[in-house]
Amino acid sequence: GDVEKGEFGTAITSIGRWNHIEQGRMAATQKAEQERRKRAQDAGRHQHEQELLVDMVCHEIRNPLNGIINNAELMSTALGARAAMLRTIAATIGEIHYDKCHQIIDDDREAIRSIDVCAKHQLVVTNEVLEMSRLHAGRVRLNLVAFCPHELIATLHHMFEAEMATYDI
Repeated sequence: GDVEKGEFGTAITSIGRWNHIEQGRMAATQKAEQERRKRAQDAGRHQHEQELLVDMVCHEIRNPLNGIINNAELMSTALGARAAMLRTIAATIGEIHYDKCHQIIDDDREAIRSIDVCAKHQLVVTNEVLEMSRLHAGRVRLNLVAFCPHELIATLHHMFEAEMATYDI
């Protein structure tokens, strides 16, 4: 008939249950570790994709900015040549026309200077974004650069001078 389990049988049953519970815990721990690794891989891949996007956008912005800067330089050179021509024909056109033409050239020179300053500033910002991306990725060293705060403020003032005049500031 019936076999009596006794203390030994109860102990085996308890060990079996404990073993089952422990296997469940281990499976849950392994699953959690696999999910953690997957999240870490996904985060790493996402970060890499963001870095690539920042790099691509910065390079795409830098190219037109360099074109703007180069064209502003060409316009400035051409404007200098026009000013020289104007000086040579000043006697022919009369002082009133000369003054008007000279004022137009001066205004154009200021506009070109503003374009150049703004484009160079935007290029600095773009380069800094690219540097931050590289720094975050551990691919860059920091270099300390001395600068003159008064010069920086004067440059910023010039950048927004036309806009301030528009709004009578």
